[in-house]
Amino acid sequence: MTKEGQSYAIRVIGAIQLDSLVLLTSQLAAGISVEADKTGNSDEYSVSLFLEYFFQPRAGLFVTDF
Repeated sequence: MTKEGQSYAIRVIGAIQLDSLVLLTSQLAAGISVEADKTGNSDEYSVSLFLEYFFQPRAGLFVTDF
């Protein structure tokens, strides 16, 4: 975009991370993590699937499990 010899640039910069965890059994959970990071110089994206095993049976999940 130019106006009378001047140029302007619009840049979007930011990061986002989304995590989800589902308790499959009292000792096993499955999860997914999606991350996106955009800076002025680079773009990074990743998706991860994972399993977590708990040594003691659990009735639910806690924030510290992520």
